Amino acid sequence: MTTTTTFNAISKIIERRQFGSDIPNASRIMPGLYLGNAAAAMSDEFTAIVNCAVSDCLTNRDYYDDSVYYIENDISFDGVLSGRVEDFITHHRALGRKVLIHCTSGMNLSAVVAVAYYMVEANVDLVTAVQHCFSCRPIILTADCFVRMLVEFDQQHRVHELQQKAAALQNELIVARREIAVLTLDYDYQCLTLGDLEEMKDKMSSDMLATGLTSDEKSKKYLKICALYDEKRKENNL
Repeated sequence: MTTTTTFNAISKIIERRQFGSDIPNASRIMPGLYLGNAAAAMSDEFTAIVNCAVSDCLTNRDYYDDSVYYIENDISFDGVLSGRVEDFITHHRALGRKVLIHCTSGMNLSAVVAVAYYMVEANVDLVTAVQHCFSCRPIILTADCFVRMLVEFDQQHRVHELQQKAAALQNELIVARREIAVLTLDYDYQCLTLGDLEEMKDKMSSDMLATGLTSDEKSKKYLKICALYDEKRKENNL
């Protein structure tokens, strides 16, 4: 999807908002994770708190005793889902704690973080993540600027994933080329490791012992590999 298509798809989902007294202070998004307002944060139901309304919310670190784990997330400075916040949520969920992501009303600032976390953790696309979180709490994302934040985060997240895939493919290519170099005794390949050179040296040594006399070319290649092996050992302080 293009960013415009994604934005329009999300807009169609959230236009069916259901404001009313039946919306709870906190809504369950996934096991161990809730999205809610300041009233939910001031209850004793949750043992880990992510406060996304640092500037205008009544709750802060001083409100809680040491039994409650607490972190603040200002999306203007920290971004939609910083690694620090993502790790906090994942860590406490894994320990069986109930984590609440909240802002003043549980509609926008905290919803942006909750949607982003759900998208990453559940490994779904942004539209699916919004659809799920909206079905859990059908009052979220009341302003276009918050939807745009999510669309931008989604784009950045996809770029990051593609960069990781590219890096992984590059590593696979290096490994494959190293294996080819070892099999063909190509000592000119620059990415050979100490282990590769040792394998090449042993392979040539065994071959030379088995065949008896060797050609000058093979002897020179063997000596070159041995020299590179010794250089690599010095580089590794061995």
